Amino acid sequence: MKADALFLQRLRGEGTTCFRAVSSSGVWGDAYQLEGGSWALFLGFDEASRDWPALARRKAEDFKKTWGETVGVVSGAVKTPKGSESLPAVFIDEALRGASLVTREWGSRLELRMDGVLNPGVFMDQRVNRGRLLQLIEKRGTAPLLNLFSYTGAFSVLAARKGCPTTSVDCSKAYLTWEGQNHELNNTASLSKRLKADATDYLRRQVAKAHRGETSEEQRPGFIIVDAPTFSRADGKVFRVREDLAGMVRDAVALLSTSAGAILISCNDMGWLREDFENDVASWAGEADLQWEKGATAEDFDYETKSAWLLRNL
Repeated sequence: MKADALFLQRLRGEGTTCFRAVSSSGVWGDAYQLEGGSWALFLGFDEASRDWPALARRKAEDFKKTWGETVGVVSGAVKTPKGSESLPAVFIDEALRGASLVTREWGSRLELRMDGVLNPGVFMDQRVNRGRLLQLIEKRGTAPLLNLFSYTGAFSVLAARKGCPTTSVDCSKAYLTWEGQNHELNNTASLSKRLKADATDYLRRQVAKAHRGETSEEQRPGFIIVDAPTFSRADGKVFRVREDLAGMVRDAVALLSTSAGAILISCNDMGWLREDFENDVASWAGEADLQWEKGATAEDFDYETKSAWLLRNL
């Protein structure tokens, strides 16, 4: 997203202070306005720079020229033959070193980490889907939310702020702890349950409990988020989205409450997205007699939607 004052004004109006920016040199970066006013940049590069600190400072200068905003800290990640590696944070404003870095999305206060990470803590391409979740809660009422592959819990924090009890499942203890800190920032800890578990196994167990009559209708989730990775390996278990997502969606439908009734399905397999993903979503919806709608990607991202909603027709 190139410099656009109206875009920034609209984001701030909805309580958001982070977006994907394009600098005058064309290199993308995620930009986060911090509480206190300055900005943090997280940059992505195809190749590592030999002089990363100098490059980081040049990008901060470029951002100020393009957007008119002052950058206090810059970090990033580079692609390597073995995957990706984080770059160390460069603190242009030394007062930010060791300070709590907090940005906002849809009014939620979210903690950022700029050192030793491949993402500072907010998947901003899901911003529009979180806005859609807000609409659904306002239209259909509060209901339990189940957040699978929850990362740092942005969906859960948003739902909890609207009064929904939330359960987040992730295989990373570190991310679940990070989510807990986000709940503390938003005074929603009492509505947060966080579990270190394999999301596929957890969902399957919850469906079995419901079939045995051990889960009341009020306890079933009315909103389910399935933001699945393309591939993951943890605790000896392997998840492959093309092999495992369909089963998860069917289990999610089986667990979904008859009230509220909304499931978000996200896919990061670009090949599947280009081929049959929408047809597969339509098929899953038809099997369950649910409506489906295309998810949306935030306008500051340059790729098409990678998600869809399954909705009960209430």
